[in-house]
Order: sequence, then C-alpha cells, then structure tokens
Amino acid sequence: MNREEITNLVIERAKRFGPDNPQQIKQLSFALSKSEPDEVFYGLYMVFLAESSQPFPEQELAGKLLFILKPKVVLELASVIERVLENWDVSVEELPFYFRDAFGIESVSVSIGSISANEINEVQRKNLETMKWWLRLPKSG
Repeated sequence: MNREEITNLVIERAKRFGPDNPQQIKQLSFALSKSEPDEVFYGLYMVFLAESSQPFPEQELAGKLLFILKPKVVLELASVIERVLENWDVSVEELPFYFRDAFGIESVSVSIGSISANEINEVQRKNLETMKWWLRLPKSG
C-alpha cells in the first residue's frame, strides 16, 4: 500500500469501527507490516495533518499503529514534530511515545528545543508543552 491508501484506510476504519477495536488494530497492523516503512510512517503521519471534524478516533488509531509498528524512517525530526503540532489531538499520547521509541528521547528533546526557539503560534506552543509533558521532559522556562 502507498501512503495515500494507508491514510484513507485508517481514517475509514476509525470512522467505521472506532480507534479501539482489537480485531481492526490486528488486521491493520498485519496489512501495514507488508508495506514499505516510509509509506507506513507517512501514511499514518498524514492522519495527524488532515483536517477533520472528529480527529480523535482517526489520530488515536494512527497513533496506536505507529506505536505498534514503529516504522524505521530517516527524516528531519524537528520538522516532522513542528508540522503536526497544529492539528495533533493532545490526548493521543502514542504519537510522542512513537517519536521517543523510534528516534530516542535525546533526539526528541533536542528537536523540541529547536522548535521552542522558533516563532510558533499559541496552539503549537501549548501542544509542544503537552508533548513534553507526555515525555516527562522539563517545562520551558
């Protein structure tokens, strides 16, 4: 599957079955494990960037799949984190946990620090602070 197919599939399944259906999580995990890691990552990541009137179930399912599959990708972490801050539902803790497990807490901490130094809006700043809270990183001074 390519990234667009993955994004559409996850959104459709979240709308149809919700984010906590064990059978769907198992089926999706199996299906996605056959795809290229880059396609899996970006397909799931795009769910966090998509405009949605009900983002939680979609993001929760995508976050669970990221956390379970832990696709290994090479990317510019600060840029990836910064892009997701505007739409990320902060109740979806699996996203920061995926970043921590896939890239290491030190890389995530450095990336968050560089984002904090940028000009970001209030929503992004609050969401960045929440990401730090989930990861037990110190608050910004």
